[in-house]
Amino acid sequence: MKLNYYLYYAGQLKRQDQSLVYLYEQKKVYIPINQIDILFIFGHIDVNQNVIKLLNEYDVMIFYFTYSGQFIGKYMPVQKHTGDQIIKHAYFVNDDRKRFLVAKEIIMGSIKNMMFIVNIIERNNVLMSNAKSILISL
Repeated sequence: MKLNYYLYYAGQLKRQDQSLVYLYEQKKVYIPINQIDILFIFGHIDVNQNVIKLLNEYDVMIFYFTYSGQFIGKYMPVQKHTGDQIIKHAYFVNDDRKRFLVAKEIIMGSIKNMMFIVNIIERNNVLMSNAKSILISL
């Protein structure tokens, strides 16, 4: 089972063989790469290119926050597409019937989400019956 790791102290994240080493306050913490699902980094931590390559290889995401917890940004590994996937996608896009079905499902999902929000607002005693009837007629 992969785990989420939270790194709070300022320091460095380095690659050593097939694992990560978190260096902070003259301490070393070894983190096996195959046990990481997501890294949450708070504060200032140096990360080099070798660490990024390793994280990309094992599909590990990084989320960066300030020390106080404000979201700064994220790193998402590159998604690997095979040629077969791209060819199947192209065939699917070229078929009008299949493309219409996908568009219909997207629109139906949007309508369901709108209905859910309208129901929440109705529960809060806000009159939305007009909007609900319009959505139902779609």
